[in-house]
Amino acid sequence: MSTAIMQVRRATPADKDEVVALSRAISEHDFIADGFDDWVASPGPDGFYVAEQDGRIVGCYCLEFHAEGQAYFFAMRIHPGAQGRGIGTEFCRLQVEQARAAGAREIYLFSVLDNHRAHRTVEKNGFVNRGAWIVYDAVKQIPPQPPVKRARWATPDDAPAIERFRRARTHGPLAGVIASPGSGWAVVTEGPTDWRPEQIALVDGEAGLQGLMLVTPTDDGPLLRWLDGSPEAAADLLALFAKRLADDGHAAMGLSLPEAAEPLLTPLGLDPAGAFRAYVFHRYT
Repeated sequence: MSTAIMQVRRATPADKDEVVALSRAISEHDFIADGFDDWVASPGPDGFYVAEQDGRIVGCYCLEFHAEGQAYFFAMRIHPGAQGRGIGTEFCRLQVEQARAAGAREIYLFSVLDNHRAHRTVEKNGFVNRGAWIVYDAVKQIPPQPPVKRARWATPDDAPAIERFRRARTHGPLAGVIASPGSGWAVVTEGPTDWRPEQIALVDGEAGLQGLMLVTPTDDGPLLRWLDGSPEAAADLLALFAKRLADDGHAAMGLSLPEAAEPLLTPLGLDPAGAFRAYVFHRYT
């Protein structure tokens, strides 16, 4: 391919065949074809972008906003014949610029564990590898849950216990289970105003809290932002979250979590073969 000037623009429906052909030149089972129509139809600031050179599409990427101040960068593809020319670096620069213009403070992406070339590219451009995560893309039906036992929604009187539980944590804001209606492709870090009692559920114990769950409302439904505690407390909190989803009319639940938090899902009995494993890369804009 030529080294002519590359132009990046929003994709249109007419680009679908060429984009799908590009993606399948990289992987026969790529998911680009399944999501293309929805991504292109997005009114913004979300968007699907393509890069053209000599009238041919040589790459693409998608940018979405999953929560206030946070962006998700995915579906970056570069034609095999155009790799090694700095297109990935240019994509990283552009999506950070676009995320910042839309008011995002943070941006993250998933990358399959063996895509070492992409890992080097994004790390070179300021992304930090936060470790391997497990994604259940969409549990088609909310897993059967036992009745909620001790989990309850917090009150303002619980603020001191909540703060003690938070301070006792040994991990950062990208360390707990995240769940949402439908899709599991969500990594949403904590914000300074998130920890309000009306957004928190608890499991009490004799020596303090045994578990804590942070849930925030979104346009798509409640989003479980963070979950920690004993496996028993986590299971009870997940039962409370599943009940809330069901009460709101949602029939599915997606989950993502770091590998270290996997024991928290053991009570759900999910099939590990149905999980997708990838690294999470994160950076501030």
